[in-house]
Amino acid sequence: MMKNVALKGKGQEYYLEISSYCDFNAALEDMKVLFDDLAKSTDKLTLIVDTQQRLLGEKQITELKQLIKSYHMLDLKQIVSAVDTKTSLNNILKKNQIQIESHIVRSGQILDYNGNLLLLGDVHAGAQVRATGSIFVVGVVEGIIHAGFPDNDDAVIAGNLGAARQIRISDLFQIVADLAMDNLEMDSFFYVNDLHTIAIDKIDNLATIKPQKEIIIS
Repeated sequence: MMKNVALKGKGQEYYLEISSYCDFNAALEDMKVLFDDLAKSTDKLTLIVDTQQRLLGEKQITELKQLIKSYHMLDLKQIVSAVDTKTSLNNILKKNQIQIESHIVRSGQILDYNGNLLLLGDVHAGAQVRATGSIFVVGVVEGIIHAGFPDNDDAVIAGNLGAARQIRISDLFQIVADLAMDNLEMDSFFYVNDLHTIAIDKIDNLATIKPQKEIIIS
């Protein structure tokens, strides 16, 4: 029995699992033996390679693909791993982190942020603040707040928004002056509902209506 690799059938596909802790060259040698045996009895096999807790380098990926390509009956569908690349991890952090900014946004300014934003300051008329995630404002808003820019429906907006010109979430907008002022309490927030329209509710219901992933303070 091979210690470094294992072939497992799952539905119409086969997973080739590479041990997370073995020597990669030893795993390649085991694959050659396995593939030689398969070539004697298999016409066609769709293969997904699972490197488990191992993150392959570019050179290792090239060697793996070349080996599989040398066997005509093997069709490599993809290489998967339980380990995220640095790029994937950075994207997750950018999406879930909350940035804390403390300043006044003046007329004519358009400020953009990645992830969630906690703004400690006023937003003057003619100013605009945009974030890819949610926006929480501790200050008076007279300009435009755009959360979920450009297309994130899961974002929310909370803060003193009674004097805001407009709020936007994803591709939707709401003119604040059109709303009943009784609804614009400090403990309220705006979100995109199931009908794909902007709705308002009390902040106490945020976790139920829009459950968020863990937020990281940067």
